[in-house]
Amino acid sequence: MQAVRFDELEPFREIVVGVMNRQQRSTGELARAIGCERTYLSKVRSGARPLSPVALEKLVIELKVDRNRMALAAVVMGSPALYFDPAFKNLSHYVQALLISALELSEAEDRRHGMLLASLSKDRCEQLAQQAIAQLAEKFASVDTMLGLARTVAA
Repeated sequence: MQAVRFDELEPFREIVVGVMNRQQRSTGELARAIGCERTYLSKVRSGARPLSPVALEKLVIELKVDRNRMALAAVVMGSPALYFDPAFKNLSHYVQALLISALELSEAEDRRHGMLLASLSKDRCEQLAQQAIAQLAEKFASVDTMLGLARTVAA
């Protein structure tokens, strides 16, 4: 297993800190809840210290962060701020439902639906799902640009 570099967790730290702020959770309260020092969490919150994988996992659970949306925003789109965009939230739920349906379909015994995907391995389904996410992300980026222009014109 390859070790995670702390700088790779920065986009996730940004999302977790954003959720902390939106939920108006105090640093002391969260530190007690996840079992870490308040000073450590305060430094993580300010960006002075990196977030450890263990603290990230505990905060995601405590704050009830949507893991799928977080991964889609931070990793696929490369924009942690998208996590908080209502349209992106809807898109992430759609992508998740689409992927679940594709995986369920690949395991189906029903000849009408399952024959085509039954021959695909789980790895191939995941590869196709990643391609679909990338295409949706690309389309969302262009839609997001158009929405931004529309908001600018409207203002």
